[in-house]
Amino acid sequence: MSCKNEVLSCFPGSGFFVLPTPPIFLATGSQTLRYLHARTTQDLKLLGTGDSCLAGCLDGQGKTQAIITIQCLEPETSYLIIADGGELEEVRNAILQFRVTEQISLDPIPNTAIVHLFGAAPDSLELSHQPIHIIPSVRTIYPGWDLCFPTATLHDIRTELQNVCNEISNETWKAFRIASRRFHFPHEIQPGKTFLESAPSSALTIGKGCYPGQEVVEKTLARGKSPFQTLPFFIRSNEATEEGSSVYESNDVSEKASSRPFGQIISIGALPNQQGQCAAVRIRNTQEPIPSTLYLSNGTSLELIPAL
Repeated sequence: MSCKNEVLSCFPGSGFFVLPTPPIFLATGSQTLRYLHARTTQDLKLLGTGDSCLAGCLDGQGKTQAIITIQCLEPETSYLIIADGGELEEVRNAILQFRVTEQISLDPIPNTAIVHLFGAAPDSLELSHQPIHIIPSVRTIYPGWDLCFPTATLHDIRTELQNVCNEISNETWKAFRIASRRFHFPHEIQPGKTFLESAPSSALTIGKGCYPGQEVVEKTLARGKSPFQTLPFFIRSNEATEEGSSVYESNDVSEKASSRPFGQIISIGALPNQQGQCAAVRIRNTQEPIPSTLYLSNGTSLELIPAL
């Protein structure tokens, strides 16, 4: 079985998981669309009511400050924002960093739990509590939805969902998103690193116009590649592998001792049933093609996972 099929067979085609308390906000005001459109990497003018997209918030050097899912509730004036992760105030400050008008407010939505459903439509479920919001969102290789519920109802919702579809753990989801190349902030998409190193291509509208970091992004695209790149690798071993571990092109001990690492593991998740691990590896993007196999210092091999 190929590496790609072996990894894919570890995950269910449909199921759900509970997001670990991501920051969630309601953006309102007469200048909401104008500001968010200019602040993010996406063309938000394309969103109609109920539509959503993934977007990045960058600094002037093209480095990632936040990755957010934005849903249009009312065109121009009201948008729901779910951050991949990060501290609530840090994410809020990042989004509002370039605000020069009081005609947009960004208010946290407290006491809200988010369940991500993938591979099955929300309207196919009969739940005792209806979601407050249903946001189209891709967090694996499958189309999905973020379902927002009052935190007090989460236990009941979780029990009902477990009766009709698979619940995957956050550890399995971590491996799933790494294999799917839907990297998340601030784990696989790291603060202070350039956006194009690891952000999904779906988070960028090329040529949309001015936003912080645009010049860096467009220069990188014109060169054809970023100096560094984050890619998913499969480790067949279940032996604990630490984030931060160096990886090498060669398994030769003497070469490892005399050469600098080719990359570093920045995030790793265990596959279910001890079927191995998926690692996000930040590599030096200096050669073509990218080596299909890399090695840890102890000789353990890592196989590049093709796009699923």
